[in-house]
Amino acid sequence: KWTHRVASFFTGGASDEARRRKVDEYIAMSGSIREAQGRYDRAVADPAADADALQELEDELVRLKNRRRSLRNDVEEALEAAISATLRDQGIGTFGPLLWPPVDFRLESPPRILITSPRDRIERLESVLLDMSVTALDSEELEARILDQQDLSAIVLGLGGLATYPTFVADDADLLGILDLAAHEWLHAYLFFHPLGQGFNSSAEMQTLNETISNVVG
Repeated sequence: KWTHRVASFFTGGASDEARRRKVDEYIAMSGSIREAQGRYDRAVADPAADADALQELEDELVRLKNRRRSLRNDVEEALEAAISATLRDQGIGTFGPLLWPPVDFRLESPPRILITSPRDRIERLESVLLDMSVTALDSEELEARILDQQDLSAIVLGLGGLATYPTFVADDADLLGILDLAAHEWLHAYLFFHPLGQGFNSSAEMQTLNETISNVVG
């Protein structure tokens, strides 16, 4: 990503209009990928599916994902610039002409998360990140095993984003969803430098406060 950014600096990069077109194409490609994934999943579930037809569907899915990936760097930079401009307009995170931390996110498939709770009350005990390749069947088996062995409620969820730095933002969301998630995760990075964010893990109430204000900013 940073190699692309440096190269763009020396070559002049794409114009704003060209980047907007790439954003539109990226979002359209995400819709095409969802449709192609649906066709592929239905074909895989069909015991009578033809092997050659399955391969064609898989090849189509790979081609679409590769094309979307080729647009990713320019799309990220365009949306980062838009979010940064809005934050400056709102006076959030500004230090003179600088915005801290810089808005920087990666459009990628984020990991999944396992959350556990006591069975007699709603309380978030533990959150564990899981590989994004974990299937629905794997998730059900894991939830059942935790219930049986530890007498805890458990659920495996997909994440829309993750507040690493650069932050992870789900690559298959629509445009509004990407902007919302990117701004939400950026605020977590911003709060890391302030008492509210530093106290995130001190209590369930602090987690709720952090997530609520991030939702508002998103």
